[in-house]
Amino acid sequence: HKDRIKAAQTIYIVELLGGPKSYKGKELPDIHKSLGINDYHFDAFLADFARALMGGGHPEALIDEVLVSLEPVRADVLCRSRDVGSASVMKNGQALLERFGGDQNLETVVEAMYDKCTEDTRVKFHFEKAKAKQRQIRRKMYQYLSGAFGGPVQYDLA
Repeated sequence: HKDRIKAAQTIYIVELLGGPKSYKGKELPDIHKSLGINDYHFDAFLADFARALMGGGHPEALIDEVLVSLEPVRADVLCRSRDVGSASVMKNGQALLERFGGDQNLETVVEAMYDKCTEDTRVKFHFEKAKAKQRQIRRKMYQYLSGAFGGPVQYDLA
């Protein structure tokens, strides 16, 4: 059973990372719905995957790229909706955005995050744009995160 799971995971991940389209197994939510997997388990899987890649001598930038490629699978493995606001968790009657300090704090964090991304050699090529494009990207980041954190959904995924 374990060998069959490893073989299916290998085929699925190879396809996910750009290899040949040969996965013919069940849909991920169907496989995982009864297993009780949560974010902790998925994070542990990603950490183990990263350690395996490090052990294989792969460069940090490649490991980061692989982990980013695997992250969208989280919604399917955890049987979650992929809607913008679906990840927001209410605690004590407050959405994450409220606990975070509201819109103004989110805007400040988006500005700081964007600035950090322009300095990070692993991702800066995605963010080094003309000033008008930078403003547009920052606004879209804010709009997306606002909805994802339980505030008003302003970002259209279409």
